[in-house]
Amino acid sequence: MHKQKMYVTGFAIGLVLLFGVNILSNAALSSARLDLTENKLYSLSDGTHNILGKLPDPVSLKFYFSEKLSNDQPSLRTYGIRVRELLREYELLSKGKVKLVEIDPEPFSEDEDRAVSAGVAGLAIGSTGEKFYFGLAGTSLVDDELVLPFFNPEKESMLEYEITKLIYNLSHPTRATIGIISPLALEGSPSPDPRQPQAGTPPMAILTQLQEEFKVRLFGSAVENVPLDIDVLMVIHPKDLSGRTKYAIDQFVLRGGRALVLVDPHAELDLPADPNDQRAAYTHQRASNLDPLLESWGLRMKSGKLAADRENATKVNLGGKQIDYVLWLSLDNDNYNAEDPIISQLNSMIVPSAGILEEVEDSLVTVTPLIHTSRDSMQIDQSQVQFGPDPEGLLRNYVPEDHEFMLAARSTGSISTAYPGGPPLSGGEPDPTEPLEGQGIDLPHRETSSQDINVIVIADVDIVNEIYWLRREMLGPLFLGYRKTADNGDFLINCVDNLSGSNDLISIRGSQVFARPFEYVKAIEKAAEQKYLREVDVLREKISSTEQRIAELGRDRSDASSALILSPEQQEEIEKLREERLVSRRELRSVQHELRKDIENLAMKLKLLHIAGVPILFSLAAIAFRLTRRKKSR
Repeated sequence: MHKQKMYVTGFAIGLVLLFGVNILSNAALSSARLDLTENKLYSLSDGTHNILGKLPDPVSLKFYFSEKLSNDQPSLRTYGIRVRELLREYELLSKGKVKLVEIDPEPFSEDEDRAVSAGVAGLAIGSTGEKFYFGLAGTSLVDDELVLPFFNPEKESMLEYEITKLIYNLSHPTRATIGIISPLALEGSPSPDPRQPQAGTPPMAILTQLQEEFKVRLFGSAVENVPLDIDVLMVIHPKDLSGRTKYAIDQFVLRGGRALVLVDPHAELDLPADPNDQRAAYTHQRASNLDPLLESWGLRMKSGKLAADRENATKVNLGGKQIDYVLWLSLDNDNYNAEDPIISQLNSMIVPSAGILEEVEDSLVTVTPLIHTSRDSMQIDQSQVQFGPDPEGLLRNYVPEDHEFMLAARSTGSISTAYPGGPPLSGGEPDPTEPLEGQGIDLPHRETSSQDINVIVIADVDIVNEIYWLRREMLGPLFLGYRKTADNGDFLINCVDNLSGSNDLISIRGSQVFARPFEYVKAIEKAAEQKYLREVDVLREKISSTEQRIAELGRDRSDASSALILSPEQQEEIEKLREERLVSRRELRSVQHELRKDIENLAMKLKLLHIAGVPILFSLAAIAFRLTRRKKSR
């Protein structure tokens, strides 16, 4: 009886301790996190840590997720759990600056109305009008509002970047102002026929993306003075710029402005006014440069030379066959500066007909290469492609120089003006040291930089052309949007991000994805599929040879009137064909059956390992512990 009371008392104490430890751990260890995933999927990057640590004011986040409806959407439910855990990590690390509210907008409820009002998109999933909500709405202290309408699982690699960017933009409502100097028609052109608006040219995709991230002002190809409110100046294809415009760029950089410059010895994007005019096409000059400014920044672009790279050549279709076009470069991480955040996170880029940058000797600035070719490269004269490309000829005469060519670089340091004698004057132009009429800008001439410059130079203009990095998704005449095929746009946006000062955001772009495929299962499926395809090939070959034999027997018959009557030989061949089909189909069914059986066996092993493996492991550990205790007692 005494022992029975002890057992009951011990059991009660155990229950109390179990609940007490759980309650205590929930209260005391609620902030504890241990991320054991391979790619640290639930750990926020250093860039996010920095942004959260410097938030000036609180930010409120409302996470709309249709929890109950997600039971019928397993993939969205899994991704929803991932997003929720990540948002909770934001709230935890912000130390009270990020307030997270989770809302389940049930169908036809007030919460659903609030989700719609906030701009969260609803996905129709039922025949009764129910909608699935999976988005995020943010509000700042001054009631600025931003929204991520729907978390698309296909864009999971950008999940942290999108959330952090939303928080950053809420806490920094003033966007950087970007000025663009370019002779190119970045804004597109209207249709000449008002009755056919689709005949017009839409704005370039890179301009649209820039306008989503920044305030953008276009200056055309001429500017007297760069306005003081411009944070970053983009110069795209500076072809035939006047001395006054170059001087304005020079002075902008000297007074602390940041610049992104795209020059090119052969800009394929630069077409003559009439593309059908063959004479104009032959004489049209497509080169641009920014001398003497580039030299003052410690860089020089080789005149009339293009960078060819056989190792990174892009395959093009020529006469029905694939040819390596050595002037269209498909670059990846091996061609990037892994230490610079604007490019280290990117995967692939298409750089067509790029020029070659060189560092000026004895320059006092620091030149950091960003993109380079492989050593299997050579220089090609621009004249060889002036009248049209010849991919086969270039490949046939290819002679590598065993040298890496610099395609993009960053220039930093203290510099002197490219115009030491003062501003250039021509004709009756006014002295730019005087206030310019209509602009009200009175800026004195600078001989040296007020601080270290930060300029990025890219020896290619065609990198902005979306045909190399975007694909239009169409459903009949309906335009569904763009699909990214290369990282050209991300690279340019990263450059502007970096030059405008948001280095932390750049380090987050393009993080690892969450999906963890079953590699072993895929290997089994691939092996079975290869065997299946081999069987199909054998079947087709048998059918083809048999049908050819039937045709030969038909041609041998001299009696045309009886051509439709099958001979015994033909009947025998057809019976063989039918028998071979039956045998092949049985073999294919056997292959498919073996495939299913292998996968089912693997699944059963995994279930046994997870369901029974852990309890068995603990049981063995308990038995070993008990035996050890007994041995010590003896």
